[in-house]
Amino acid sequence: MVFLTGVLLADSFPPFPFHFLVFIAFVPLFVLFETENVPGRVPEDKIFRPIKATVIVLFRVLTLQFIWRPSKRGIKVMRYRRRTISGNAQLFRYTYSIFFLWNLAGSYWLLVAAVRAPELDDTLVLGAAALLALLLAPALMSLPCQLYSRIRHVLTPVVAAGSFIVFWLTFEYLQFNWELSFSWLTLGHSLAYYPAWIQYAEFTGVLGVSFHILVANLLFYRTYRFWDHRKRMPWGRLAIALVWMALPFAVGPLLLNESRPVLQPEARLNVRLVQPSLDPHGEEKLMTAEDKMSLFSELAQSDSLADVDLVILPEKALPRPLARSNAGRDRLLQPLWALVDSHQLDLLTGLESYAGYPTQDSAPAGATPGFAMGDSGRQAAWIATWNSAFLLRRDRALDMYDKGRLAPLVERIPYLEWFGIFNQFFPGWWSGMGNYAKQDSLVLPETSAGFRLGVLLSYESAFGAYARRSTQAGGQAIIIITNNEWWSGTAGYEQHEWYATLRAIENRRSVLRSANLGGSRFVNARGESQELPNSEAAQVADFTIELHSGTTFYAEHGDWIGRMAGWLTLLVIVISLYLNFTPRKRKKRS
Repeated sequence: MVFLTGVLLADSFPPFPFHFLVFIAFVPLFVLFETENVPGRVPEDKIFRPIKATVIVLFRVLTLQFIWRPSKRGIKVMRYRRRTISGNAQLFRYTYSIFFLWNLAGSYWLLVAAVRAPELDDTLVLGAAALLALLLAPALMSLPCQLYSRIRHVLTPVVAAGSFIVFWLTFEYLQFNWELSFSWLTLGHSLAYYPAWIQYAEFTGVLGVSFHILVANLLFYRTYRFWDHRKRMPWGRLAIALVWMALPFAVGPLLLNESRPVLQPEARLNVRLVQPSLDPHGEEKLMTAEDKMSLFSELAQSDSLADVDLVILPEKALPRPLARSNAGRDRLLQPLWALVDSHQLDLLTGLESYAGYPTQDSAPAGATPGFAMGDSGRQAAWIATWNSAFLLRRDRALDMYDKGRLAPLVERIPYLEWFGIFNQFFPGWWSGMGNYAKQDSLVLPETSAGFRLGVLLSYESAFGAYARRSTQAGGQAIIIITNNEWWSGTAGYEQHEWYATLRAIENRRSVLRSANLGGSRFVNARGESQELPNSEAAQVADFTIELHSGTTFYAEHGDWIGRMAGWLTLLVIVISLYLNFTPRKRKKRS
């Protein structure tokens, strides 16, 4: 029973195709709660005891308890003698095991990426990020279960069941809004493969899809509970659960009515996606920077460009960083400028860009010590690096976009600004780890024809509330560029590419996804996608995309369900505490 929920959740996400199982995945967990399988106190088991002992001893050492705590002085700080644990601790072990199995099956590709990294430094950083995600995420997922186990005896069954939904949605909302975020396995993401099922996401975002899934789980659990107690099938309750699960199919056609203003296109843009399919551990290692740029130029021109308005290259297509001060004149861009000039089109490409600052105080967080060229030659400076996208326009203008949501550890040390004094004493200690700077403000690239494009760089496309900013700022289409070379051949890039469907429906925008090693696709504002014919081969594909200016309810209000769930969580906790302690006070008075 403990592991059945983990297996069902794991099977609901790629590489497994059984996405519908997410509607019953939590039923075994609810059975675990209601049948009181969690004992009061139990002996520690042999699996978790060493882990707990290690964590507690490390905590004692890091908090200097061997100095200020008399009972842990000297060698005593290294001892751990607990023999029994509480029921709450046992519940945590159950739920942690469930969610660890889910995370391992759904995010194993994090470890694969670490093993595949060509350099030892990259392996260590990716390995640390993978372990952090795989070990921390199950602990955070266990928190809603802990809260539910404490309040379910105080509140009525219906209110307690609703509180679990509120707690889980609050957890998912918080996961989207902190710098240690790894929200890959958000429940709503499991249905991104069925756009007909999630058309209502234009009002609710992905958290609304999670809400739909959680309510279905509770309805199916109530059906199971009635059947288990009465020994007969409650067909009425089963029908309600099935109707709720299938309700979006009835709502979908209404939302896809072509007469709706939000689906009316204002203009169209002819776009060519370039998928180079370069293996970083194979032929790409033998190519010079000039060879790569020539390859991109040749691929882009492999078919006629007569009707093409925009060419798109993937993330980090350029093989070396460009100085922002003279990026437009860098010789590495000359083959691309020649392409733009000769065919009178625009070109969007991903690359790394950098700028030098005289002091650490003047540089963005994440800058590292280095050298920059000044008026008097090479000078010591603080170098800030951005993961960027440049739009080369046919009028010779250059628009820049910098990535704002950065992958923890891999691209940026979480909450780097908080280290304060430590940064002053050990400047540049983060060198070799994630040290990208973040964008100061949202700037949308604008094509020569005046169309504004929302750009998402890889990891950013996993965050609906972040993606909607471009729609609010006037973006008429969304361009996702990604460099999926480090997780190719795993479920990671397959999961990532389907986020484009959610972003298209949430914003009612056409989405173009350009990837290096497969997964490039076009998704229209209705969520219908068109993939490249030979998904992993080097190729180009032309699409005519519709440009929209309407604004959806979600684009206007963001994750309102998550914010509401957060306030309801606080309300439920306060009410539960009041109901828990009020009877005790009355008893004392009597």
